[in-house]
Amino acid sequence: MTVFFSYFIVFAAALALVSAATIKVPYTDSSISYTGSGWMHDIFELRPGIDPETGGGALDSTCTLGDNSTTTPAFGNAFRFSFRGASVSLVLETRADHGLYNISLDGNVEQHSGYTEAPHCGVVWTSTTLDGTQEHDLIVTFVAKAPESPWDNNYLQLFAIQYDDGPGLAASQSTSTSPSKTPGTSLSDHNGWFSLWLWRFWPSSSCVDDRVKRGSATPSMSSQPRAPS
Repeated sequence: MTVFFSYFIVFAAALALVSAATIKVPYTDSSISYTGSGWMHDIFELRPGIDPETGGGALDSTCTLGDNSTTTPAFGNAFRFSFRGASVSLVLETRADHGLYNISLDGNVEQHSGYTEAPHCGVVWTSTTLDGTQEHDLIVTFVAKAPESPWDNNYLQLFAIQYDDGPGLAASQSTSTSPSKTPGTSLSDHNGWFSLWLWRFWPSSSCVDDRVKRGSATPSMSSQPRAPS
């Protein structure tokens, strides 16, 4: 009984220490659904003669010049993503011809603007107060032209969605008899570390594979890049 209790304490401690994995889901991943027509392929670029000569560029390591994305000029178009995790972020582009969009997270709606004078890409919005054990629903809808924008046409442009899959979830998935199918690509995977703990202290455990990274599936959209408006 004492030995079993010791194993249980070690197991509980290891479970608590397992960190969450940050998953980056590219815009082409089939777990992101798009509504509306007119979604087009685009890239992040600096446009001489149109963009300011200085001040533009990537905001962080989630995006860089030349990265692929999808964009829409149509108000009412939206994308949706469901996940289980403790936080979520949007990797978008902002520039002078980008408009207003609504973010609905579990039914709570906020409005944000994609307008900036100089072009940028990277994480522009994050929610970090989620229950990591629950499923969450994220919907982003393009709603209007930004009042500050000097351009007739405005756009909403998505590169990726990132989410933190929540403390302990990687560990619980590692005990499954079949590989887990988590959308996107894991930026940090702790299943192997956790399995080593169990092997060291509980040799009879059946710990299984690392997280399976699901491949991308391109959404239905035109492959033609948009011209500056």
